[in-house]
Amino acid sequence: MEAVIILGFVLLLSGWFGMFFRVRREHPGNPLSKYQSYLGSRLFGFKFGKSGFSLVHFYLKHYGPEGWFWIGATGLALILYAVVSWSK
Repeated sequence: MEAVIILGFVLLLSGWFGMFFRVRREHPGNPLSKYQSYLGSRLFGFKFGKSGFSLVHFYLKHYGPEGWFWIGATGLALILYAVVSWSK
C-alpha cells in the first residue's frame, strides 16, 4: 500500500507542476504563474495567498480536463484508494 501512496503522490505532484509550468509559459502575467503567489503571509494560522486549488480551477477554466489534470487526478485517486484500503 505504501508503494501505491508514493506513486499517487508522484503523479499528483507531476500533474500539478505540469499545470503550473503550462500556465507559467502561456500566461506569464497571471499571479498563478509566480512562485511567490503560493507563499502568502500568515496571520493567526491563516494563509493569505493563492492555493494549489486556485491553479486547478484556473487550469480547468482555460484548458478543460486534459493531460496534466488527469495525471494529477489519477494520483489523488490512488492516494484516496490506498488510504481507504489501508483503513479497513
